[in-house]
Amino acid sequence: MEREFFYACTAGIGAPPKAEFGLARCRNPQPCSIHQNGALWAKAPIPDVVLFKVNISKNNRDWDRLPLLERTEERSWQLTQAHLDQLRHLGIDRDTLRYREARGEDTKLPEADDTGVPIFNEEDGLQFVDVAGVIPELHKAGYLLIHAHRLWRFHKPPVRLVLVFAKNVTSQPLADFPWLKLKDFISVEFGQVDVWANPIDARNICVHTVNCSKRNEVRPADAPRYRLTFNSGDWDAKTI
Repeated sequence: MEREFFYACTAGIGAPPKAEFGLARCRNPQPCSIHQNGALWAKAPIPDVVLFKVNISKNNRDWDRLPLLERTEERSWQLTQAHLDQLRHLGIDRDTLRYREARGEDTKLPEADDTGVPIFNEEDGLQFVDVAGVIPELHKAGYLLIHAHRLWRFHKPPVRLVLVFAKNVTSQPLADFPWLKLKDFISVEFGQVDVWANPIDARNICVHTVNCSKRNEVRPADAPRYRLTFNSGDWDAKTI
């Protein structure tokens, strides 16, 4: 399938060729010069957890009843180090500052090191995206909403709404979540959406992250528009 945007190879790395799943997703674009025959290689690990994140404006009070998690500078550095330690533990050698440097971001801030793979367009994600169908797809695939909160990071505003979807875990689904409010909130076009596939972590769990930003940004008339799909954990985008 030809795509008009960068799309990361769906092969898994860090495992013998005959293994079903690797420990991390390949960073090469598809078609990959290494994993040309998918039948000979392990697949990228399927996410156990999907974090769906949407930026919330400072004046938005609709989600105030959700707990606010304030991530301190110390905690941010701890998380950064834990991710780097796990990458070394897996035996995977990656330039963890590659994407932030390409985007012109400050790489001296915590959480600048990326151990995962941006699935679409390394520098700027997908532009002008409909994400409304993702959560129904997650439900259909067996992922349950087990937690929801707001996240504030000292070094990276704004506040984010964070929804934690998990599969095959012992946690109970979150009760009394305002699904209709969420449907209204995300049934718009987002100017930028980044999807990250992370390696297996120290809990032996694979986490994928969907970052939605620039909500309701004005789209140029000639700009393409996309619909994000879960695609059994490989993710994909279709032109609308």
